[in-house]
Amino acid sequence: MKRSFYLLLAVMMALSVVVAVPSVSAQDPLGSEGNPIEVYFVPSAEAQLIVEGGDVLEQALKDATGLTFEVSVPTSYAAVIEAMCAAPDSTIGFIPAAGYILANNRCGVEVAAAAVRNGWNVYWAQYVVRRDSDIYVLGDLAGKTWGYGDPGSTSGYVAPAVELQAMGIVPGSEVQTGGHNQTILAVYNGEVDFGTTYYSPPIMPGAQWTFGDVPEPFDLTVDESYIGEDGELYVGDVRIMDARRAVRET
Repeated sequence: MKRSFYLLLAVMMALSVVVAVPSVSAQDPLGSEGNPIEVYFVPSAEAQLIVEGGDVLEQALKDATGLTFEVSVPTSYAAVIEAMCAAPDSTIGFIPAAGYILANNRCGVEVAAAAVRNGWNVYWAQYVVRRDSDIYVLGDLAGKTWGYGDPGSTSGYVAPAVELQAMGIVPGSEVQTGGHNQTILAVYNGEVDFGTTYYSPPIMPGAQWTFGDVPEPFDLTVDESYIGEDGELYVGDVRIMDARRAVRET
C-alpha cells in the first residue's frame, strides 16, 4: 500500500465513544427468540463488515446473558437515533458522542458503558490528504473538496465542521462517502481533496503515545507502509491504528 496520504492535523479534540442504552421498562418476553433485543450500529464503515463484527458480539451477549439479540446497521447515523427512540425499551445502540447528545435530548437515551481502545476511552478527529497534495495547513482547505462519511459522525463531520467554521475556513464542494473507510479511499483515489475521519493513536515500540505528541511519530520520508506478519498496518516499526488501518489491503 503506497503511503500517498498523511495526516494534516490529527489531534483536534477528544470525543467520548459511548454505548447508549435507553431506560428499559419491563417487557415480557424481551430477549426471547420472538422478541430479541435490537442492537444498532451506526454505518461508520461498510455495513457488511459491521454486521460481521456485530454477529460476534451478538453471540457473546447471548452466551453471557442467555438472551437473544439481533444486530443491524441502519442507513445513517440519524436512522439509528430514530430506531432507538421508536423502541426505547428494547434497543441498544453503539453511537458517537454527538449522536448520544441528540438521542438523550430527544428520548432520554442514557449511557451505560464507554468503549476503551488500546487504553484510551476517547478518540479524535483527523484531516487526511494525499501525500502529493498542495495542502499543508488548515487554511489550505478553503475551497477544497471535502469528503466525510456521514453528517451525524462526531469525528467525521461535526467536530471538523465546528473547527473549520470557527477558523473562517470554507471548503468547496462536499462529498458524503458513506463511512470512514470510504473517506480514506476517496482521498487515496483522488476523488476528494481532503477527508475527515476518526483518529486513534499509533502503537509505538518502547513508548506510549501521549496527548500532544505528533500524530504520526515516524520518519515522513518513508515512501511506503506495509502489512506486518500480524496482518496490521505499519510505517517503519509504528503500528497505524486510525481509519487508514481498515483499508490496509488497498
